[in-house]
Amino acid sequence: MRRETMEHIVLLFYVVAIMIPIGQLLRRMGFSRWWILLSFVPIINIVGLWIIAYAKWPKDNQTSPS
Repeated sequence: MRRETMEHIVLLFYVVAIMIPIGQLLRRMGFSRWWILLSFVPIINIVGLWIIAYAKWPKDNQTSPS
């Protein structure tokens, strides 16, 4: 198998195994799934993680049914 083909398979596995669950978590937290794009940018992905971790989450403002 050619090296380029293996790289594409690894990239596909990364997208399925990592990005889809992260998108679901972001959606449940009330953030846009577009935040996933930060994971592809070195250093910026760490900054984005800190922003999400310490931001006031939109879901925090909603009242839960009692």
